[in-house]
Amino acid sequence: MTSLAANNFYITHSSARARHARITVRRTGEVIAVRPSAMPSARFNAWVNSKKQWIERVVLRIQKHKPRVSLPNGRRSYLAHREHARALVHEKIKALNAVYGHAHRAVRIKQHSSRWGSCSTKGNLNFNYQIVFLPDHIAVYIVAHELCHLKEMNHSRAFWQLVAQTVPAYKACRKALKRYAMA
Repeated sequence: MTSLAANNFYITHSSARARHARITVRRTGEVIAVRPSAMPSARFNAWVNSKKQWIERVVLRIQKHKPRVSLPNGRRSYLAHREHARALVHEKIKALNAVYGHAHRAVRIKQHSSRWGSCSTKGNLNFNYQIVFLPDHIAVYIVAHELCHLKEMNHSRAFWQLVAQTVPAYKACRKALKRYAMA
């Protein structure tokens, strides 16, 4: 760990593959700075220190909007709840597809650390197993969101109109979802 300021620290990684220096602030508030191997350490440290105000703003924003509900996580939790999540997701897909009628391929339950769901261009749907711990209306929103990506692979106005067909209060669901911390 390297010091950034009196109270803040950042972790430095050196990378032979990195072309540019970068700073990432994780949801936990942890700051990761990546230095390309070709960049001298003194120049890199000066660059990171020049970004100090930006880092502090981002960390403060994260702390201000920190999720209030922690969900069970870890490999054991994933294994214990994966099949329950699969059943829940299939039930929601069946109910929502009565409205949408979108064809999909595989449905997978995964242990994501930053996504509730995703939809591939091939029509595969992936969901975070932690969906089982969410209130039902939010789980419905997540499944509807991914189903709508089968028709609209973007977040255009047309996409949100599709989502609104089954989840009229989707904006409230999106906001409520931010309260829950993933693995």
